Amino acid sequence: MREQEAERKQIEKTALDSAFGKAKEALDKLSGCAGVFGSPTVFGTLTMTAGTVLQTLVKSNAFHFARGTNFPFKNGGVTSYNETVIAGVRVSWSASITLDPALIDNPTELALTMIHEAGHVLRGLGFTGGDFNDDDGPNQPDNQQHNNDRIREECNKK
Repeated sequence: MREQEAERKQIEKTALDSAFGKAKEALDKLSGCAGVFGSPTVFGTLTMTAGTVLQTLVKSNAFHFARGTNFPFKNGGVTSYNETVIAGVRVSWSASITLDPALIDNPTELALTMIHEAGHVLRGLGFTGGDFNDDDGPNQPDNQQHNNDRIREECNKK
């Protein structure tokens, strides 16, 4: 059993590492990709980029795959963003991003989903502008489709 768990974790890590490379390259090299999320406007985040936020999420192991096959968003994810604010100043932030396990075998979709879910964190950090609509949960399928279409259009260029 431990062997199977270790093998599963290695498969997941390999999938995330590969997708991260694609996602980071798109955010860093395709101006339209990062532009979907606008730019930072809050003091303390002005030096952040979409690519550096994605890198921070990966380094902090924020991305993980759901267990089982009953994930609510086909080829999607769910992001939980948290921050600690003292006297109006953000002193820390973190995120947890759960991904559909079906994405393990689809590196392009996994990369696009990582970008999409990072977009929710970018909004939490104060990025404004761009076309990304942070309100795209299960009751807003049109917003979710719009976000997916824009990310696919701007971040999936060969």
